[in-house]
Amino acid sequence: MPGIKSTIKDTRNINWTYQEISQSRNRGLHIWGSGGNFSRIVRPDPHSADSKYYNKKQVKWYQEAAEQTINFFVENGNWPSSIEVNGYTYTYQ
Repeated sequence: MPGIKSTIKDTRNINWTYQEISQSRNRGLHIWGSGGNFSRIVRPDPHSADSKYYNKKQVKWYQEAAEQTINFFVENGNWPSSIEVNGYTYTYQ
């Protein structure tokens, strides 16, 4: 099964593509667009940290993670070190 992948627009109306990173039991996010590239693993693994939400709503989880990451980059000029999805804080590594 291919990983989750989609495109969203930032607040400047610029397109970004994001995709799930799946390496064994590690999960992460890869984002690319004209503004830059980002590729990180998240900790803790969302399968174990928030398994009910993540397992039932993976598409939404990755969309929320990508939106937060991209918005932080647009507002601050650098990539975030962490995000919060469904009340859980995830650290990028």
